[in-house]
Amino acid sequence: MKAIRILLVCFSFVPLSLPAGNTLISPMVDGLDVCPSALKKEMSSQSSAAEYCFKVGETSAGILKEKLNEFGPKISPSGSFSIGYTLPFPLLSYVDFDESGSFSIDEAKVAHRLKLLKETDRDVVLYLFYNHFSTSYNAVVESEVARLDPDGLMQLADGSIPIDGYFSNKTYPWVINDPDALINKIRVAAIDEVMNQLCDMNQADIDKVRALTVLGELHHIYPDFFNGMSFRSDFLTTDYSPATVARFQQYLQDEYGSIQRLNEVFDAVFTEFEDIYPPSKNINSEPLESFFQHVDYSSSGILTLHGWAVRKDGKPVNIKIYVDGQFAGNAEYGLNRMDVYQAKLGSGHAAVGYRYLLDIKSLEAGVHTVDIVYNDNGRETLLKTLEVPVMGRSQATPKLVSDGLNLEQEKSLDYWHDYPKSMQPVFYNLLSLAFYEFRKKAVSEEVERYSRQAGSFCLEKSKVFSHQIAPVFNSDWSEEKLAVSDTFKKNEYYQLGFNAYGAAFYSDYTFSWLQEKGVELYGMPEVHAMLHDEEMILKALKRHNAEGAVFISPYYVEIKPGTFKEDEEHSKFKVESGNAAYHSDSFFRAVAAVMVK
Repeated sequence: MKAIRILLVCFSFVPLSLPAGNTLISPMVDGLDVCPSALKKEMSSQSSAAEYCFKVGETSAGILKEKLNEFGPKISPSGSFSIGYTLPFPLLSYVDFDESGSFSIDEAKVAHRLKLLKETDRDVVLYLFYNHFSTSYNAVVESEVARLDPDGLMQLADGSIPIDGYFSNKTYPWVINDPDALINKIRVAAIDEVMNQLCDMNQADIDKVRALTVLGELHHIYPDFFNGMSFRSDFLTTDYSPATVARFQQYLQDEYGSIQRLNEVFDAVFTEFEDIYPPSKNINSEPLESFFQHVDYSSSGILTLHGWAVRKDGKPVNIKIYVDGQFAGNAEYGLNRMDVYQAKLGSGHAAVGYRYLLDIKSLEAGVHTVDIVYNDNGRETLLKTLEVPVMGRSQATPKLVSDGLNLEQEKSLDYWHDYPKSMQPVFYNLLSLAFYEFRKKAVSEEVERYSRQAGSFCLEKSKVFSHQIAPVFNSDWSEEKLAVSDTFKKNEYYQLGFNAYGAAFYSDYTFSWLQEKGVELYGMPEVHAMLHDEEMILKALKRHNAEGAVFISPYYVEIKPGTFKEDEEHSKFKVESGNAAYHSDSFFRAVAAVMVK
């Protein structure tokens, strides 16, 4: 701490004007509602302290400033980085209901949060926060919204509503892309209030806003929210609520124009669009009345092959895929596998996952041989051979198409193939693909709608960012369960903002992906390297600055003292010098280092 204070003095001459290439390091902050007076009163309940600080009109500006100073000077000597913070606006926390069920937005609470922006001499990322995570105390507002508008919640195929939990928060599967749902009416009203008050502030305060992110991670929901994004469990996801099913039927009508045309394309005999229900059963384990009911991880036409591989020298691994003895393509490599890194299987980092998306739509019915091959400077050895039965609608017994390659088994790598298992039947269902396309469209339109709203006020549209989960960077996550890939397309409404935990932050794959997508400006609303190697973290910070990262938001820093109750699992992410969990101390030191170089 003493060294950091000396550095603050040494670099006090750094000018406050920022170059175009400056990246704002804007950590998420827990405890922003707790003010110094509450600490002097030795209050230990965050909700009570927040209520008291609001009542007396006092913010946490002073405590926040002390915490941010721990990272070093406000602007790095190179001018490439500056330290600010993320200021969340938990939208449902500003809602009041009367006895009739009508709602209003508490203007005073919004003003109190904006007072913190005014009193803090730092650039900021505003976070208009409300997705599926509860934000009100004990989820009182969320439960009231769900009671008043039960149709505003997504459903699994069996009609159940997957309300779940994540650390100490409850999660609510709010319906996606239904402007008439109560949750969306509340969001619109709360965002209008925040933006109107922001735009009434002095221009000097408005200019502190480097970026604004909307909603937070918006995606479809599945059972076991904490772990269920992988391929390990059955394919179960939302949304089968009656209103969404009706929207899907309208989507099909808009796409095909007439039921006759749809029947021609699908080789089906539907009588009308209202007869078409989204696929909801697995042909491998449930009886079907129609083939079009089938849905699983590959029914939309893509079979994801994934696993991990580690060279002893730590260099990238080149993995080739052969189908029926013919080269099909190179697997993507360098994807996030935190489970492998944490197990310490000889890997110095988590960027060891591989993935190949096998298009089964173009494969004839039959048992196809898929060879997963390690290419070491032209020498090819076998990692895994899979037999993949591509089934037709008739479910006739498939015949072997080819024996594949005859290669020596690889023995020098640590590796494992996770998914799929050999002889796992796959069935392509065009209706499953249509439902997936519909779900992706719904998510992207929801993000676009709120981005348009936020960008219609006083901030430049270029400052509006998404705040999305990014399964593309994790080899063992199912993109189809989440249905978010359309939100990563270039658009006129928002800049790309994606969360990056583990290797998603530092992997070469991430930087290659940004370049291939042609992304020139982007934000990282939640980041935790979860890595011991400070030099690798430091290198990643500099690369993101060079690639066009407008802001990077470490998740998270804490300004409440230890006398307040904490979620022990969640607190492992605290980015501070004394927290070894998830190598949070290494992340802190790397950020502090980049601020003095």
